[in-house]
Amino acid sequence: MTSDIRTRLPGRRLRGAIFIELAFSLATLSILIAGLAVSLDGFGRFNHYQHVRRQCTAAARAQLDSITATATPLDSALAKELWPDVVCELSTAEGTGPWQGLTRVDVRATAPSYNRSVTLRYGRYVTKLDKGV
Repeated sequence: MTSDIRTRLPGRRLRGAIFIELAFSLATLSILIAGLAVSLDGFGRFNHYQHVRRQCTAAARAQLDSITATATPLDSALAKELWPDVVCELSTAEGTGPWQGLTRVDVRATAPSYNRSVTLRYGRYVTKLDKGV
């Protein structure tokens, strides 16, 4: 009965298996970390887009509220201070049909978000306005 003493030592045969398990665990962990980094970047971009969208909504509604309350749009310097990246464009049209006698005010708010552009349109009928809007 011949037996090799090296096969009977407890830790001797498992060295290669432990190294393979360690390498596999590190590879799996690095793939998980890379996936987490990619998903966090995606979440960051989505949050930035939503933030810019909220800014456009606030700017457009503030313009409409100012026109409704005072018949004049917000001061451009104040709007630039509050929402530096948002560009608001106003347009007006006379109401027709059941809206005759009112003026339709449309606000288009646009701002950049990474490589996309956020554009929102809001409109409201208001009483007759001066032609200065």
